[in-house]
Amino acid sequence: SVVPAPGYAASVAPAATGGQLKLSVRSPQLQLNALGPDAITIGKPAQYRIQLSNLASSDADGIMVRASLPKSVVISRLEPAVGVAEKITDEEGSIAWTIDRLKGQQTAVLTVTLIPNVDEPIKLNIDWALRPQSLLATIAVQRPDLRIAIDGPDSVLHGESHIFAIRV
Repeated sequence: SVVPAPGYAASVAPAATGGQLKLSVRSPQLQLNALGPDAITIGKPAQYRIQLSNLASSDADGIMVRASLPKSVVISRLEPAVGVAEKITDEEGSIAWTIDRLKGQQTAVLTVTLIPNVDEPIKLNIDWALRPQSLLATIAVQRPDLRIAIDGPDSVLHGESHIFAIRV
């Protein structure tokens, strides 16, 4: 039998191939878009949308999206339609958006409201990671059970001819 490893959402398709084992996994196909104004004003809020779409038919599990912004930008509001988004305090201002499961052909949106404090260009860096997928297959191991029986006389004298039957 073939099943996805616990915690993974691989679409597993074992195929009957005449005694041959064939394993296959369908992986999600993710597309990330960031939408919003290309210029904003100091001290004024600006809204951006981060869209993550799963273009495949299989589900995507354990997605982590991280957006990094300079410290000079205030992240005033995070509104995830799916999953959980939070501010992370590090050397930059970062956002972590986690999505447990994004079904095939679905789109998740995170709306972010930013307020710039200085008149410098903002470098927005967004990356994402997906939990690796794996398969777990159980392959049967068989022990041959051969029995041999020899039918014929119990003893034979040298020079005599006898017929023996060997059954497997």
